[in-house]
Amino acid sequence: MESVSAHIVILCARTPTLGDGAAFCDENATNNPIKLSDDQCRGVAVILHYLFGVHFSFLFLEGLNNYSINTFMANGTSLVGRFKNILIGICVPAIPVLLTALTHFKTYIHESTCWCNMNAVNFYAELLPAALICVPAMVLSEATGMGKYKENPKSLPEKRSSAYTSSRGALVVIPLSFAAWLVGMAAVDRTDLSLYSACSILNTILGVTIIIAHCLGNDLARSILGKIFFCFKWIKPMILKHKLENENKAKAKNTSSSSSSEDSPSNENSPSIGDDKSNEIKAENAKDDIDLDKLIRSAVANVDTDFVARSPSN
Repeated sequence: MESVSAHIVILCARTPTLGDGAAFCDENATNNPIKLSDDQCRGVAVILHYLFGVHFSFLFLEGLNNYSINTFMANGTSLVGRFKNILIGICVPAIPVLLTALTHFKTYIHESTCWCNMNAVNFYAELLPAALICVPAMVLSEATGMGKYKENPKSLPEKRSSAYTSSRGALVVIPLSFAAWLVGMAAVDRTDLSLYSACSILNTILGVTIIIAHCLGNDLARSILGKIFFCFKWIKPMILKHKLENENKAKAKNTSSSSSSEDSPSNENSPSIGDDKSNEIKAENAKDDIDLDKLIRSAVANVDTDFVARSPSN
C-alpha cells in the first residue's frame, strides 16, 4: 500500500510543476502551469522519504516473519502480532525522516525535483537507512531457506511452506525494490530519459515477481484466488476425469491383450468344451451306425431262413 501511495505521489508531483508542465504541450497552452511552492515541494519530498522508508521496513519485517515461522523460533506464527508488526513498520521509519526534516529541510529539493536532492546530505539520510534495512532483510531471507531446521510440533506445515516460498521470492524482490527506488530517484533528479526507461523496466519486473512470490507462493492467497477464479474448480476435475478415463482404457486394453495371448496356446494343446461336445456327438452317431448294421443283418438272416423253408426243392 505504501509503495502504491509513493508511486501515485511521484506521478502527480515529482517536479515543482504539477503534471510535468503539461500546460506547455499544445498550441492552446496557457504558459502558466500550476506550480508548487518550495515548501510544498519539500513537503512532497518528506512524504516520499517516509513512504519508501515504510516500504523497506515492511520488507525487513517480512524477512523476520518468514525466518521465525520456518525455524523453531515460533509456533507457526510471527514473533510479534499483526498489530505490532504494522505499528513497527509505520512508526520506526518516521525517526530518520523527522531527524532529516528537522536538520536539513531546506536542502531536500532543487529547482527540478520534489523527490530528493542527490547532491545534498538528504540523499545519504535516505540511502543509508534503506541500505541498513535491506541488508539484514536479505540475510534473513537467505537464512530461511539455507537448510532444514528443527520443526516445532505446534507449527503448521502450510504456513512453513508459505514462509519458505516467500523468502525465496524476497531474495529477488528486495534488491529489485532498492534498485528501482534508486534509479527512479536519479531519473527525477537529473531528468534523464534513459534512467526513466530503466526505472520502468525494473518496476515491471518487480511487479511480476511480487505477484508470483506473494500470491502464487502463499497457500492462503492461492485458495482465495481459487475462490475468485472459480473456473479453476471446473477445469481441474475435468482434467483429472479425462486422465482417469485414459488410464482405465489403457488398463483394459492391456488386460484384454494379455488374456488373449495366454488363451491362444491352451487352445492348441488342450481340447475345449466345444471339441468335447463334438466328439460325444460323433461317438453317438458311430454307435447308432453300429446298431443299424446289426438290425439289417438280423433282418436279412430272417428273410433267408424263411425263403429256404418255403422252397419246393427242400
